[in-house]
Amino acid sequence: MLLEYIMSSDPKKSRVMNGIKKYFLIFSLLLIYPVLATAQSDTNFVANPGFESGTTIPLNWTFVSINENTPIWSSIFHGGSKSVEISIPGTTDLKSGYPQSDLIPAEPLTTYTVSAWGKTQGADGMNTPTVRIVELDADKNWLRQINILVFSRGTNDWEQKNMEFQTGSNTKYIYVYANIWDGYGTFWIDDVEIRSKKSMPSPAPTPDGATIAYMGDAEPGDFGKSGITELTKDFNQILPQSPTGKVDAIIMLGDMSKISQVRKAYSSSTAKNIPVFHVIGNHEVENSEDMAAVRSAYGSSLVPLNPGPEGTDKTTYSFNAGNFHIVNMNLYWDGKKNDAWFKYGDGGGYVPDALYNWVDTDLARTSQPWKIVVGHEPLFPLGHHVGNSLDQNVENRDKLENLFISRKVAVYLSGHTHTSAVQLKGGVYHVAAGVTGPGTKKGEDSFASLIYTHTNKANDLIITWRREDPTWATPKTKVYTIDNEETKGAIGRSI
Repeated sequence: MLLEYIMSSDPKKSRVMNGIKKYFLIFSLLLIYPVLATAQSDTNFVANPGFESGTTIPLNWTFVSINENTPIWSSIFHGGSKSVEISIPGTTDLKSGYPQSDLIPAEPLTTYTVSAWGKTQGADGMNTPTVRIVELDADKNWLRQINILVFSRGTNDWEQKNMEFQTGSNTKYIYVYANIWDGYGTFWIDDVEIRSKKSMPSPAPTPDGATIAYMGDAEPGDFGKSGITELTKDFNQILPQSPTGKVDAIIMLGDMSKISQVRKAYSSSTAKNIPVFHVIGNHEVENSEDMAAVRSAYGSSLVPLNPGPEGTDKTTYSFNAGNFHIVNMNLYWDGKKNDAWFKYGDGGGYVPDALYNWVDTDLARTSQPWKIVVGHEPLFPLGHHVGNSLDQNVENRDKLENLFISRKVAVYLSGHTHTSAVQLKGGVYHVAAGVTGPGTKKGEDSFASLIYTHTNKANDLIITWRREDPTWATPKTKVYTIDNEETKGAIGRSI
């Protein structure tokens, strides 16, 4: 602070100042400095946030048309006398036009709050009305999109949604826009705010750090509406079954196709506000819409992601959560440009040299105490898909196993086999997550499983496996603890 600098200046220089002038300057700073500090944290960076000013459209906003659908400057309002109306008539999922704000200068790795008021009429379809943030680099190139404020289905009066987000390491500009993407109905948006939390104190970390939930192999697309219903039941158990009472992220371990149905189950559940990360499974590879959905989700992440090598940068990545460094491997990449590719005709996965080298470098660079890797196929399958997982090429599998051991990976989580299991090999816990939702009808595990990882106050890593027995009302639980001391030397504890 400038005041602190003056108070702690070199005494010899301070004596040069006239005493009366010095005290007057300090008194003046005491008067104005609180005002400056308040302005920094209370400034709304969105120009014309209530859409009040303008002639044919609001000043500082652009109306973008898609398929001849354009927003309307409306006299229905929350505050003032104006809002913006977005509408898709009928009951067919379509993409609307959208209002887009002027560019807003932003600082990298900075937390902002965003809020907006919204009103809906007959909103429904695959997706509901959403307010989104886009981040750009110094050259105004697109970096990522955050789907940050999701409004309710149906007809609802004015409601305020708010959330925090952190900009990425290269972010220099942001802008806000709102639309209906693959949905229908009418949406009014008003009183948009973006404020910086840079001058506000950050909350203290919780003792247990981050809690991550893992699930996979639901395949609701094979079961129609009943698949959505069954999967929703398991999404509703993610928070109640958590060993810490909270969940900071959900990692779907692949074969969650169709993702459009997964999203419907997710958005109807009590887990709908938890960030989701998708692992590519063989069924996603077989469905171009699912692959497109996973790639687009990369740019919507609220968590800064470290992209994988070119060619699989949106389906392979790493990120930090609490004390965890998590690496998400796409095992269906040809090592060049095709991230939806089978090494073997029957769909087996494979780790090409380019992926191996990227994972090796990424694991070597992290300073996080616990390393977790996720991929759809297990190295050591049990039950289903034996000989048709990463063990289809034993030499390639062993190379990856040795990498995990040498880089001190604590846990590798996978799906694919529909058979839940925990194995300890070379000090690495290999966890097969089993099935969720309608996946219980596929013929292997007849019960749904949820896996959790978190750290305790001693920074031990805790793996919790919860499963129906026979229902979630009476779940069966297994817990595995990896001592903190193991990160300093020998890794692994016997089961």
